Amino acid sequence: MTAPGAGGPPPLLPPPRELDLARTSVPAAAPIVRTGVPGLGPEGYALAVRPDGRVTVDAGDPAGAARARATLDQLARLGGGQLPVGVVRDRPS
Repeated sequence: MTAPGAGGPPPLLPPPRELDLARTSVPAAAPIVRTGVPGLGPEGYALAVRPDGRVTVDAGDPAGAARARATLDQLARLGGGQLPVGVVRDRPS
């Protein structure tokens, strides 16, 4: 999927493994963060931006939560303070 106003996926660095974003966006908001989520592994995370504006981060550990926050910061900068609705998942190789 694509980010709002873009012709393709947003240029996130490093590129996440899974990116499923809609063309709709919501104002950036502080995420609800859970760490120690089974199955995500060290530095892994899954973040979700919902149409109602709720932002959640599930992370395998504190490093994964930090990576998710960095991704959210990039998305907000690229979106002019808006976050695209959708899901991003990542973990180290």
